[in-house]
Amino acid sequence: IDVSSYQGKPDWAKVKKAGINFAILRIHQKNGSDTSFEHNYKGCRANKIAVGGYKYSYALTEAQALKEAEETLAVLDGRELDLPVFYDLEWEKQRKLGKEAVEKIAVVFLDHIKKAGYRVGIYCNVDWYQNVLSTKLKSYDLWLARYPANDDGTVQTRLKPEQGIGWQYSSKGKVAGISGNVDMDLFYKDYKEKAEEKKKTTGNKLEKHIKLGNYYANYGGKKPYLEKKSNAYLDDFTRNAGSKNYTKFARDVNNWGQPGCQGQPWCAVYQFWK
Repeated sequence: IDVSSYQGKPDWAKVKKAGINFAILRIHQKNGSDTSFEHNYKGCRANKIAVGGYKYSYALTEAQALKEAEETLAVLDGRELDLPVFYDLEWEKQRKLGKEAVEKIAVVFLDHIKKAGYRVGIYCNVDWYQNVLSTKLKSYDLWLARYPANDDGTVQTRLKPEQGIGWQYSSKGKVAGISGNVDMDLFYKDYKEKAEEKKKTTGNKLEKHIKLGNYYANYGGKKPYLEKKSNAYLDDFTRNAGSKNYTKFARDVNNWGQPGCQGQPWCAVYQFWK
């Protein structure tokens, strides 16, 4: 399945018992994190449901795509995913930009997410695949949507797309633990197998977190993370800058059960965060 705040707060234990093996979670909405993401991520992890993510794109420029990537990474905050982060391309205003512009926008987002250590892919419907995606974008892992006119939540194999590693086959599924309709999916790629291979060749969780910390310190050497004058825009590198020692790092440390860090010398808090 794939879910967002539209599904409320699912009972993930019931979802698991219903036979669901993976869930792709909306990470970030138009403004701010998806309000159900934290609940959904924890619920999937607690019930051993494989997790992926997606970001619906409203970007009309490469700069906006980069901002969407930064916001997505800020919500993920270094957490591991089993499946890719999919860039959801379906907005009509984007389509009007043309193939070349859509490619440039998507590549900026996907490259940025990939550099942070995540797998990436593209979500769109079959019409977008055929008429909007460039040859380069078609080379990514594709999760394609195609529903029957009489969508009743069941798989109708005659409609299975010939391309892609995943198929969203219904928007009207019913799953125990979720009220209302939910999108249903089939995937044809074993990401778990790839993850085991990756673990043998990459650093451990601590090393990944330290690397992420270094990234947040200076945005890969491009610009510094500036302390804030209040609790606003803690995940943004430069907005709301001030000298009050408010930072995303202090917020995270507070959330880990060490309260009182916000407003304290943040150089020390940052090291503790790492």
